[in-house]
Parts: sequence; structure tokens; C-alpha cells
Amino acid sequence: QQAREIAPTPLIQFQVQVSRYDLLVVQKDPVASQLFQQLQVQAQQLPSSREGIYAQLHLIETVLDSELEEPQTLLNLLSRIQAQAQELDDPNAQSYILGYQGRMYGQAQQWSQAVSLTEQALQRVQRQQAPEVLYQLAWQLGRYRRQLGNRQGAISAYHDAVSALRSLRGDLRTASDDVRFTFRDGVEPVYRELVALLLEGDMTQADAANNLKQARKLIEDLQLNEIQDYFQDACVQAQPVVADQVDPKAAVIYPIVLKDRVDVIVSIGTQPLRHYSTPIEPGQVDATVNQLLRSLTTPLGSIQKNNLTKLQQIYDWVVGPAAADLAQQDIETLVFVADGALRTLPLTTLYDGEQYLIEKYNVALSPGLDLLAPRPQDRERVKLLVGGVSEARSGFPALPNVAKEVEQITSQIPDHDVLLNQDLTRDNLNDYLTEVSSEVVHLATHAEFGASPEDTFILTWEGKLSIQAMASLLRSRSRTSEVPIDLLVLSACETATGNSRAVLGIAGMAIRSGVRSTLAGLWSLDDEAAAAFMGHFYQALAQPNTTKAAAFRQAQLALMKDPQFRAPYFWSPFVLVGNWL
Repeated sequence: QQAREIAPTPLIQFQVQVSRYDLLVVQKDPVASQLFQQLQVQAQQLPSSREGIYAQLHLIETVLDSELEEPQTLLNLLSRIQAQAQELDDPNAQSYILGYQGRMYGQAQQWSQAVSLTEQALQRVQRQQAPEVLYQLAWQLGRYRRQLGNRQGAISAYHDAVSALRSLRGDLRTASDDVRFTFRDGVEPVYRELVALLLEGDMTQADAANNLKQARKLIEDLQLNEIQDYFQDACVQAQPVVADQVDPKAAVIYPIVLKDRVDVIVSIGTQPLRHYSTPIEPGQVDATVNQLLRSLTTPLGSIQKNNLTKLQQIYDWVVGPAAADLAQQDIETLVFVADGALRTLPLTTLYDGEQYLIEKYNVALSPGLDLLAPRPQDRERVKLLVGGVSEARSGFPALPNVAKEVEQITSQIPDHDVLLNQDLTRDNLNDYLTEVSSEVVHLATHAEFGASPEDTFILTWEGKLSIQAMASLLRSRSRTSEVPIDLLVLSACETATGNSRAVLGIAGMAIRSGVRSTLAGLWSLDDEAAAAFMGHFYQALAQPNTTKAAAFRQAQLALMKDPQFRAPYFWSPFVLVGNWL
């Protein structure tokens, strides 16, 4: 309103009014319809210019998203803008106009006209090398071809959209927050819809095998996109890895949550990829996971019998279809490249009707094998750096069991250095990381992983150390030492409950900083249970030829057998992310 009062030209006043209309639509304010009538009159009085065309296109986009106005009114408006775009010879604007016309026919379910107009729009934009326009139009074309039953044509259009998105990755570093948010919301559905197309319908055996490989690659790509978006860092790179070359005793499971089904791709050794699909109600996975998290994150709630039914339901979606194959192949470790809400749930708790998953298998999470190349670490003996803050600092409560935890850990690992309380400063951490070749870094201090890097930190004696600053310290270590950090343990950390983006921070920090794996908590941990867990974990890790995943499992089983900690609230919140070997 203030901007409207001081707008110096009719064009700027129109742009301001379009922004106001945008807000009114979001608020479902009935005044929006009146304002649209005014904007139509103002649009006719605008001088012909690029800025005027794009301001009107902004208006069209808002109206199309809201479906508030009559289609004929919009077609008339588009025809007038089209004449201006032709007069000014602006091919990108012409592409948008044809694309919006196609979208209107799509909303009217007139698929043939929608496809024809969208194809014309794409032909124009492909000559302009404008990936930000191309991906939206290719995505639209894929949706409409699918409606016409042209599955192969739809897949081809979706692949064009994904290629355009890949070329846009570099723009993430410079885009504003609003643009990035739109980017994130716009990227995920493209990938999911393409995966859904690849995994459905009748196919030859060769096509099915090829489509499974493509679908797995797309899921890996989506994970990379999400981590880049979380950190606003387009430099996070992927390196293709073949699972069976990493660990023949591991199966990699890709659960993919689609609108009306859960698809699972399973990679077992050198065998062809397997695919299973289970129909679900829309939103059923999110609702089930959220109900579980409300229960599991409290000591009494976590022992409710109702939880076992829900955990068995998720087991039946994600692991059950492959259970017989896994048993036949003598698999020891399940590595989940988890998706959406499933990232926020400790998958060790999945229940087959008799046992929790951790009772049968080692369980690890990975952000994708392409992102975090797992490789075995030669561990004749473990060298450890332990940091901890047990006293109340910077508004955070004391952690009275930290001193006990540090004592338990260091008694298991003789070769260690300790930074406790006032010694755990950023400078000391930097000095030890760069000068001492510790393979394991254990931090027993408050840490939080939020929905963005700004909400993610580790508490030192001086105050919060941001995830970017921590990643920078770890990265400097990887540049100065030949011994990589094999494991970063955050024993008193928690993530924003139920927020799948928060879990990206755990994986992403490792990827950005060269740490091979991270052990962290999904909710606020019981101080005493955490100390007991870590004692068991390091006792197992100190044994020759014990993988991190095996040590992790042994520690969870030890807590489960302890009457004091047998509720899942105590033993299940820990997750091992990354290199499980």
C-alpha cells in the first residue's frame, strides 16, 4: 500500500498492484476479484514494453495458480500480451504466453490442444537456451502427454525437464531466498513424477531393467539437489558408485514415496535391481510417520502397542516385499536411501511382527551412494578426539552425564584427546583437528539440526558454532591431514522433529566437509541412555574388523536388553548416516 502511494509511473503502480493481488489471493481475500477487474483496465493503458509484458505475465501466473477467474477473460488478456511480445520480438515472453495458453487448456482437460500449444512454446524456448523456462514447459508437456496416454512421449519430456534443472544447479548460489524456495518446491515433483512414470506400466524385461537404473539415478540426483538446496551450495558433487563393489553383504534400499503408492528399489549384490510397489492412500505415509513420532519421542508413549502396528505397516511397505530375497542372499546390512518423511523415522524400529529390524540387520542411512562413496577403513586401533560441554552455557541446560560419557568412551579407546567444558573452544577444536590425526571425533554437547543451516549448530564453551563454521573446520582438517575423519559422533544432538529437511543437515555436513559418516540423534536424547549407548558403541568399535554399522547395532541391542532403557525412546533415536563400513 505504501509503495502504491508513491509509485512514480503507471507501470510501477501496476507492478505494485499485481504484487498486492498476489498477496490477497494467498490470503483468500474476496477483495482480490475486485482488484483483478481494476488490473485488467490498467493493463490496457500500459505502454508496450518488456517490463509491462512480464508484469502482466506475473498476473496471469497468479490467476492460473488460483483458478479464480474465467478462462475466456485470461485468453483475451493473453492475446493482447502476445501481440505486444511479437511487436517487441521477445521469444521468451512468447514461450510463456503459449505455455500459459496450453496450461489453460490443460485445466479444462482439453489435452490435445494443451499438448499442441505447449510443444509450440517449447520449440521457441529451445532456441533461446533458457533452462528456467524450458524446465517448466517440458514438465507441463510431460504431464499432458501422460494424460493422453503417451507414456514414452511423457518420459521424454520429463527427461528434458530434468536436464534443464541440472543446468540450473549453478544458479542456486546466487538466487534469492524466494527463488530458492520456489526452486525447491518446483524440483521435487518433477523427479517424483518421472520416477513414477518409469516404474509403472507394462514393459519388456530390458526396458524394466533400464527404467529401474534410471529411476535409481533420479532418486540419487534428487538427494543431491536437496542437499545443495539446503546448504545453498552448488559445489556439492556426486561420484557414481556400484553398491556390490562396496559391500557384498549389504543391500541398498530406495523407498520412494509417491502420491498413491510406495515404490521400493532394492540393490542386492551383483543381481539385477528389484522393484516392488504397494498402493497407499494419498498422505498415508506422512500421517503414519507423524503419529509414530508423536509417540516414539516420549518415554511412555514409545511403548504403546499401537506403535507396533504402525511400525509393521511401514515395514510391509518398505522391507516386507524384499524380505525373502534378503534372507536368501545372506544379507547382513540394510542401507536405506530414505525419502521424505521416512528420513525422520529411525528405521531400526521397523517391526516384522516378531522383531525390530535392528534385531535382524545392521541398519544405516545414506544420502545416496553417489554422494558418499563408502569404503572400508583400516582400523588396527582407533584414535579419538572427544569434546564435551557438561555445564549450562548460552541458555542451554547442563548435561550432567557428559563427564560419565567421556570417561566411559576414553576407557574403551586408549588413544584419545579430550576437550571438556572451557577447553572446547573453536580455536582448540581447530588446532586438534588440523594437528592431531584422530579418525573419530566425538562431541558430547548440545547440537541441533533445523530446517535450514541457520537453525543448525553445535554448542562450544563460547556459544553456538554454526554448521557452516563446523564444516569449514572439518574441511581444513581434510586438506592438512592424510588421515580422513572416518566418523563424527554428535551424542547430544537433536533434529527438528518430523522435518525431513533437518535430516539433510546431518548427511550434508559430512559430504561438504569430507567426513565419511555421522552418528547423531533424531530427537532430544536421554542423557543417561546416550552415555550408556556410547559406551557400548565404542566397546564394539574397538574390536578388530568390526564395522561401524555392526558396532551401532550391538550398542542398540545392548540398550534394548537393559530394563532401564528397553523402550524405543531410549535406544532408537540414534542414526548412522554415510559410510557404514
